[in-house]
Amino acid sequence: MPDTVSHFLHGYFIYGIKGGIYATLPDLLSFGRLFIKRIPEKIKYLKEGKYNKLFEKPKLIILDDTDKLLYNLFHSLIIWFIIYLFKRDKEFICIFLAIIIDVLLHRKSYLPTPFLYPISDYKFDGIHWYSKKGWILSFIVTYIIYKYSYVFRFMDN
Repeated sequence: MPDTVSHFLHGYFIYGIKGGIYATLPDLLSFGRLFIKRIPEKIKYLKEGKYNKLFEKPKLIILDDTDKLLYNLFHSLIIWFIIYLFKRDKEFICIFLAIIIDVLLHRKSYLPTPFLYPISDYKFDGIHWYSKKGWILSFIVTYIIYKYSYVFRFMDN
């Protein structure tokens, strides 16, 4: 479940709509271009009744150099910290949280999270979010964030 929707929920639980939007920024800025490129393909699937293909994860081969660069930039804690130094919004915690969750729930074999880019190319080999263990862990994380989101708001005061 650690897809863009769950990132939104995590941010929303912490700081409302604005937190939800911030939490989705790494994915939206990384894959928004790819999503737009794939709209004609998705429309074709709809017309052909191939609804299961609508939600397939993209094959890595379709990612071009720009897609890979966007993923590296916008899934980097380093890059977001630099942006935070200029912006200083409390909702940045939602971005950092989304990236940390991605680090833990992405395998090296499929879009490992480049959280230290451009300083290091180290990538953690986590549990794939699409596996049974990944789904269970994702639900647990979502519940914990929901249950204890007040802690983040309390730290603001």
